[in-house]
Amino acid sequence: MQPAIAAPNVTGMLAAAGAPRIYQPYLNDGQRAVLSPLAQPLDISFNTGSTSREYELFQHIFNLNRTSGFPDHQFWGLVSSKFEHKSPISFQDFAQEAARAQAGGFDAFVINPMIGYAAVHVNVWEQGIQSGHQGLGVIHQFLAQKGLPVAVLEGEQTFALCNYVCGNRKFWEGYFSFMETMLGLLEAEKQQQTPVGSVYGGGAGYARDASAAMRIFVIERLLGCYITVASQTTGLKVASYVPQLEDFALKFGTRLSGHLHGLYQMKSSLLRQPTQADVDRTLHMWNEQRMRVLAAPHLIWQLDDPPDWVPNPHKLT
Repeated sequence: MQPAIAAPNVTGMLAAAGAPRIYQPYLNDGQRAVLSPLAQPLDISFNTGSTSREYELFQHIFNLNRTSGFPDHQFWGLVSSKFEHKSPISFQDFAQEAARAQAGGFDAFVINPMIGYAAVHVNVWEQGIQSGHQGLGVIHQFLAQKGLPVAVLEGEQTFALCNYVCGNRKFWEGYFSFMETMLGLLEAEKQQQTPVGSVYGGGAGYARDASAAMRIFVIERLLGCYITVASQTTGLKVASYVPQLEDFALKFGTRLSGHLHGLYQMKSSLLRQPTQADVDRTLHMWNEQRMRVLAAPHLIWQLDDPPDWVPNPHKLT
Protein backbone atom coordinates (compact mmCIF):
# COMPACT_ATOMS: atom_id res chain seq x y z
CA MET A 1 0.00 0.00 0.00
CA GLN A 2 1.29 3.44 -0.93
CA PRO A 3 0.80 6.08 1.79
CA ALA A 4 -1.46 8.94 0.72
CA ILE A 5 0.88 11.42 2.41
CA ALA A 6 4.60 11.10 2.95
CA ALA A 7 5.24 11.59 6.67
CA PRO A 8 8.01 10.18 8.87
CA ASN A 9 7.78 8.41 12.20
CA VAL A 10 4.15 7.35 12.42
CA THR A 11 4.95 4.48 14.78
CA GLY A 12 2.99 4.91 17.95
CA MET A 13 0.70 7.59 16.51
CA LEU A 14 -2.39 5.48 17.00
CA ALA A 15 -1.67 4.84 20.66
CA ALA A 16 -0.50 8.34 21.45
CA ALA A 17 -2.64 10.99 23.07
CA GLY A 18 -4.20 13.14 20.40
CA ALA A 19 -4.33 10.38 17.79
CA PRO A 20 -7.42 10.24 15.54
CA ARG A 21 -10.42 8.67 17.24
CA ILE A 22 -12.34 6.38 14.91
CA TYR A 23 -15.68 4.99 16.02
CA GLN A 24 -17.37 1.79 14.90
CA PRO A 25 -21.05 1.14 15.61
CA TYR A 26 -22.69 -1.91 17.16
CA LEU A 27 -26.20 -2.98 18.15
CA ASN A 28 -25.44 -5.97 20.38
CA ASP A 29 -22.62 -7.84 22.09
CA GLY A 30 -22.13 -10.10 19.09
CA GLN A 31 -21.51 -7.13 16.79
CA ARG A 32 -19.27 -5.43 19.33
CA ALA A 33 -17.07 -8.52 19.54
CA VAL A 34 -16.07 -8.24 15.86
CA LEU A 35 -15.15 -4.54 15.84
CA SER A 36 -11.55 -3.53 15.28
CA PRO A 37 -9.56 -3.39 18.54
CA LEU A 38 -8.33 0.03 17.36
CA ALA A 39 -11.88 1.42 17.15
CA GLN A 40 -13.92 3.33 19.69
CA PRO A 41 -17.12 1.23 20.06
CA LEU A 42 -20.37 3.17 19.69
CA ASP A 43 -23.74 1.79 20.81
CA ILE A 44 -26.22 2.82 18.09
CA SER A 45 -29.37 1.20 19.47
CA PHE A 46 -30.96 4.69 19.55
CA ASN A 47 -30.52 5.12 15.79
CA THR A 48 -32.40 2.38 13.95
CA GLY A 49 -35.02 4.31 11.97
CA SER A 50 -35.45 3.89 8.22
CA THR A 51 -34.52 7.52 7.54
CA SER A 52 -31.38 7.72 9.68
CA ARG A 53 -27.92 6.21 9.36
CA GLU A 54 -24.40 7.65 9.63
CA TYR A 55 -25.40 11.32 9.52
CA GLU A 56 -27.30 11.15 12.79
CA LEU A 57 -24.38 9.28 14.34
CA PHE A 58 -21.99 11.97 13.11
CA GLN A 59 -24.18 14.56 14.82
CA HIS A 60 -24.29 12.51 18.02
CA ILE A 61 -20.50 12.18 18.17
CA PHE A 62 -19.95 15.82 17.28
CA ASN A 63 -22.18 16.95 20.15
CA LEU A 64 -20.47 14.56 22.58
CA ASN A 65 -17.03 15.82 21.58
CA ARG A 66 -18.08 19.47 21.70
CA THR A 67 -19.20 19.15 25.33
CA SER A 68 -16.24 17.02 26.42
CA GLY A 69 -13.46 19.38 25.35
CA PHE A 70 -12.27 17.27 22.41
CA PRO A 71 -9.31 19.16 20.82
CA ASP A 72 -10.16 21.18 17.72
CA HIS A 73 -7.24 19.85 15.68
CA GLN A 74 -7.77 16.18 16.53
CA PHE A 75 -9.44 13.99 13.92
CA TRP A 76 -12.44 11.82 14.60
CA GLY A 77 -14.65 9.79 12.33
CA LEU A 78 -16.97 6.82 12.13
CA VAL A 79 -16.81 3.82 9.81
CA SER A 80 -19.20 0.89 9.66
CA SER A 81 -18.49 -2.48 11.22
CA LYS A 82 -18.18 -3.72 7.62
CA PHE A 83 -15.31 -1.35 6.84
CA GLU A 84 -12.78 -4.10 6.15
CA HIS A 85 -15.39 -6.10 4.24
CA LYS A 86 -15.61 -3.27 1.68
CA SER A 87 -12.34 -1.39 1.93
CA PRO A 88 -9.19 -2.13 -0.07
CA ILE A 89 -7.15 -1.27 3.03
CA SER A 90 -7.42 -2.46 6.62
CA PHE A 91 -8.82 -0.50 9.55
CA GLN A 92 -5.27 -0.09 10.88
CA ASP A 93 -4.10 1.34 7.55
CA PHE A 94 -7.04 3.74 7.54
CA ALA A 95 -6.18 4.89 11.06
CA GLN A 96 -2.52 5.36 10.14
CA GLU A 97 -3.39 7.36 7.03
CA ALA A 98 -5.70 9.56 9.11
CA ALA A 99 -2.88 10.10 11.61
CA ARG A 100 -0.53 11.13 8.80
CA ALA A 101 -3.10 13.56 7.46
CA GLN A 102 -3.65 15.07 10.90
CA ALA A 103 0.10 15.44 11.47
CA GLY A 104 0.50 16.89 7.96
CA GLY A 105 -1.84 19.82 8.55
CA PHE A 106 -4.85 18.50 6.65
CA ASP A 107 -8.40 18.96 7.88
CA ALA A 108 -9.62 15.49 6.92
CA PHE A 109 -8.75 12.15 5.38
CA VAL A 110 -11.25 10.32 3.19
CA ILE A 111 -11.29 6.95 1.45
CA ASN A 112 -13.80 5.67 -1.06
CA PRO A 113 -14.01 1.89 -0.64
CA MET A 114 -15.97 1.43 -3.88
CA ILE A 115 -13.01 1.62 -6.25
CA GLY A 116 -14.72 -0.33 -9.03
CA TYR A 117 -17.64 2.08 -9.07
CA ALA A 118 -15.18 5.00 -9.13
CA ALA A 119 -13.37 3.54 -12.15
CA VAL A 120 -16.48 3.37 -14.34
CA HIS A 121 -18.76 6.17 -13.11
CA VAL A 122 -18.47 9.92 -13.59
CA ASN A 123 -19.54 10.59 -10.01
CA VAL A 124 -21.56 9.13 -7.15
CA TRP A 125 -24.81 10.57 -8.51
CA GLU A 126 -24.47 8.75 -11.81
CA GLN A 127 -23.61 5.59 -9.87
CA GLY A 128 -26.73 5.91 -7.71
CA ILE A 129 -29.03 6.56 -10.65
CA GLN A 130 -27.63 3.68 -12.71
CA SER A 131 -27.64 1.24 -9.80
CA GLY A 132 -31.40 1.60 -9.36
CA HIS A 133 -32.22 4.30 -6.79
CA GLN A 134 -35.45 5.27 -8.52
CA GLY A 135 -36.07 8.99 -8.55
CA LEU A 136 -32.53 10.00 -7.55
CA GLY A 137 -32.22 11.72 -10.92
CA VAL A 138 -35.00 14.14 -9.90
CA ILE A 139 -33.02 15.15 -6.81
CA HIS A 140 -29.82 15.34 -8.85
CA GLN A 141 -31.48 17.80 -11.23
CA PHE A 142 -32.87 19.85 -8.32
CA LEU A 143 -29.44 20.15 -6.68
CA ALA A 144 -27.83 21.04 -10.00
CA GLN A 145 -30.32 23.90 -10.38
CA LYS A 146 -29.27 25.11 -6.92
CA GLY A 147 -25.69 25.34 -8.15
CA LEU A 148 -24.24 22.27 -6.47
CA PRO A 149 -21.36 20.47 -8.27
CA VAL A 150 -23.33 17.26 -8.91
CA ALA A 151 -22.48 16.91 -12.60
CA VAL A 152 -18.68 17.09 -12.34
CA LEU A 153 -16.08 14.37 -12.70
CA GLU A 154 -15.20 13.16 -9.19
CA GLY A 155 -11.74 11.95 -8.19
CA GLU A 156 -10.21 10.48 -5.03
CA GLN A 157 -11.29 13.31 -2.73
CA THR A 158 -14.89 13.59 -3.87
CA PHE A 159 -16.09 10.21 -5.17
CA ALA A 160 -16.94 9.32 -1.58
CA LEU A 161 -19.40 6.49 -1.07
CA CYS A 162 -19.96 5.12 2.47
CA ASN A 163 -18.69 8.36 4.08
CA TYR A 164 -15.48 6.81 5.43
CA VAL A 165 -13.97 10.09 6.58
CA CYS A 166 -11.99 11.31 9.57
CA GLY A 167 -11.59 15.04 10.21
CA ASN A 168 -11.01 17.90 12.63
CA ARG A 169 -13.44 20.44 14.06
CA LYS A 170 -13.13 22.75 11.05
CA PHE A 171 -14.12 19.90 8.75
CA TRP A 172 -17.10 18.77 10.82
CA GLU A 173 -18.47 22.24 11.59
CA GLY A 174 -18.38 23.13 7.90
CA TYR A 175 -19.91 19.80 6.99
CA PHE A 176 -22.90 20.20 9.28
CA SER A 177 -23.47 23.80 8.19
CA PHE A 178 -23.47 22.72 4.55
CA MET A 179 -25.63 19.67 5.15
CA GLU A 180 -28.26 21.45 7.20
CA THR A 181 -28.64 23.99 4.40
CA MET A 182 -29.00 21.30 1.73
CA LEU A 183 -31.31 19.11 3.80
CA GLY A 184 -33.37 22.15 4.70
CA LEU A 185 -34.02 22.78 1.00
CA LEU A 186 -35.07 19.18 0.47
CA GLU A 187 -37.24 19.09 3.60
CA ALA A 188 -39.04 22.20 2.34
CA GLU A 189 -39.76 20.36 -0.93
CA LYS A 190 -41.09 17.45 1.09
CA GLN A 191 -43.38 19.70 3.11
CA GLN A 192 -44.69 21.28 -0.09
CA GLN A 193 -45.26 17.81 -1.59
CA THR A 194 -43.38 18.60 -4.78
CA PRO A 195 -42.03 15.81 -7.03
CA VAL A 196 -38.58 16.39 -5.55
CA GLY A 197 -39.96 16.20 -2.02
CA SER A 198 -41.89 13.02 -2.78
CA VAL A 199 -38.72 11.28 -3.97
CA TYR A 200 -36.67 12.59 -1.05
CA GLY A 201 -39.27 11.45 1.46
CA GLY A 202 -39.83 8.07 -0.18
CA GLY A 203 -38.03 4.77 -0.42
CA ALA A 204 -34.70 4.24 -2.17
CA GLY A 205 -35.41 0.95 -3.89
CA TYR A 206 -32.37 -0.58 -2.19
CA ALA A 207 -32.36 -4.34 -2.75
CA ARG A 208 -30.43 -5.14 0.45
CA ASP A 209 -32.70 -3.09 2.70
CA ALA A 210 -36.18 -2.38 1.35
CA SER A 211 -36.96 -0.16 4.36
CA ALA A 212 -34.10 2.28 3.64
CA ALA A 213 -35.29 5.78 2.74
CA MET A 214 -33.94 7.84 -0.14
CA ARG A 215 -32.80 10.49 2.34
CA ILE A 216 -29.86 8.41 3.56
CA PHE A 217 -28.55 7.83 0.02
CA VAL A 218 -28.79 11.54 -0.79
CA ILE A 219 -26.88 12.37 2.40
CA GLU A 220 -24.20 9.82 1.51
CA ARG A 221 -23.61 11.52 -1.85
CA LEU A 222 -23.52 15.07 -0.50
CA LEU A 223 -20.15 14.55 1.22
CA GLY A 224 -18.27 14.94 -2.05
CA CYS A 225 -20.21 18.11 -2.86
CA TYR A 226 -19.26 19.55 0.52
CA ILE A 227 -15.57 18.78 -0.01
CA THR A 228 -15.63 20.40 -3.45
CA VAL A 229 -17.40 23.54 -2.24
CA ALA A 230 -15.45 23.93 1.02
CA SER A 231 -12.09 23.38 -0.68
CA GLN A 232 -12.86 26.30 -2.98
CA THR A 233 -14.50 28.64 -0.46
CA THR A 234 -12.87 27.99 2.92
CA GLY A 235 -9.52 26.46 2.00
CA LEU A 236 -10.46 23.07 3.44
CA LYS A 237 -7.53 20.67 3.02
CA VAL A 238 -8.52 17.05 2.46
CA ALA A 239 -6.15 14.12 1.97
CA SER A 240 -7.41 11.01 0.22
CA TYR A 241 -6.41 7.44 -0.48
CA VAL A 242 -5.32 6.68 -4.04
CA PRO A 243 -6.07 3.03 -4.87
CA GLN A 244 -3.25 0.99 -6.35
CA LEU A 245 -3.26 -1.99 -8.70
CA GLU A 246 -2.96 -4.38 -5.74
CA ASP A 247 -6.11 -2.87 -4.23
CA PHE A 248 -8.05 -3.70 -7.39
CA ALA A 249 -6.52 -7.20 -7.36
CA LEU A 250 -7.70 -7.73 -3.79
CA LYS A 251 -11.28 -6.90 -4.76
CA PHE A 252 -11.58 -8.08 -8.33
CA GLY A 253 -8.93 -10.76 -8.94
CA THR A 254 -6.41 -11.05 -11.73
CA ARG A 255 -8.81 -11.05 -14.70
CA LEU A 256 -10.54 -7.76 -13.88
CA SER A 257 -8.09 -5.80 -11.74
CA GLY A 258 -5.76 -4.58 -14.49
CA HIS A 259 -8.63 -3.44 -16.68
CA LEU A 260 -10.44 -1.58 -13.88
CA HIS A 261 -7.22 -0.02 -12.58
CA GLY A 262 -6.48 1.20 -16.12
CA LEU A 263 -9.94 2.77 -16.33
CA TYR A 264 -9.40 4.38 -12.93
CA GLN A 265 -6.06 5.86 -14.00
CA MET A 266 -7.58 7.05 -17.29
CA LYS A 267 -10.38 8.82 -15.43
CA SER A 268 -7.95 10.34 -12.92
CA SER A 269 -5.81 11.72 -15.73
CA LEU A 270 -8.82 13.67 -16.99
CA LEU A 271 -8.55 15.83 -13.88
CA ARG A 272 -4.99 16.85 -14.72
CA GLN A 273 -4.62 16.72 -18.55
CA PRO A 274 -2.55 19.68 -19.84
CA THR A 275 -4.44 20.35 -23.08
CA GLN A 276 -8.03 20.17 -24.28
CA ALA A 277 -6.97 17.77 -27.04
CA ASP A 278 -5.56 15.37 -24.45
CA VAL A 279 -8.76 15.65 -22.40
CA ASP A 280 -10.97 14.99 -25.41
CA ARG A 281 -8.91 11.98 -26.53
CA THR A 282 -8.77 10.41 -23.06
CA LEU A 283 -12.44 11.11 -22.37
CA HIS A 284 -13.42 9.37 -25.59
CA MET A 285 -11.31 6.31 -24.69
CA TRP A 286 -12.58 6.18 -21.13
CA ASN A 287 -16.22 6.53 -22.14
CA GLU A 288 -15.89 3.88 -24.82
CA GLN A 289 -14.33 1.35 -22.45
CA ARG A 290 -16.43 2.09 -19.36
CA MET A 291 -19.68 1.78 -21.31
CA ARG A 292 -18.80 -1.80 -22.14
CA VAL A 293 -18.52 -2.50 -18.42
CA LEU A 294 -21.72 -0.62 -17.61
CA ALA A 295 -23.61 -2.66 -20.20
CA ALA A 296 -23.14 -5.66 -17.87
CA PRO A 297 -22.11 -4.20 -14.48
CA HIS A 298 -23.39 -6.85 -12.08
CA LEU A 299 -20.02 -8.49 -11.48
CA ILE A 300 -18.52 -5.12 -10.52
CA TRP A 301 -21.46 -4.38 -8.21
CA GLN A 302 -21.14 -7.70 -6.38
CA LEU A 303 -17.37 -7.62 -5.93
CA ASP A 304 -17.14 -3.93 -4.99
CA ASP A 305 -19.86 -4.23 -2.33
CA PRO A 306 -19.80 -7.95 -1.50
CA PRO A 307 -22.53 -9.79 0.40
CA ASP A 308 -21.94 -10.65 4.05
CA TRP A 309 -20.89 -14.24 3.43
CA VAL A 310 -17.78 -13.20 1.47
CA PRO A 311 -14.76 -13.45 3.85
CA ASN A 312 -12.93 -10.36 5.09
CA PRO A 313 -9.92 -10.09 2.73
CA HIS A 314 -7.77 -8.47 5.44
CA LYS A 315 -8.18 -11.49 7.71
CA LEU A 316 -7.30 -14.14 5.13
CA THR A 317 -4.01 -15.95 5.59
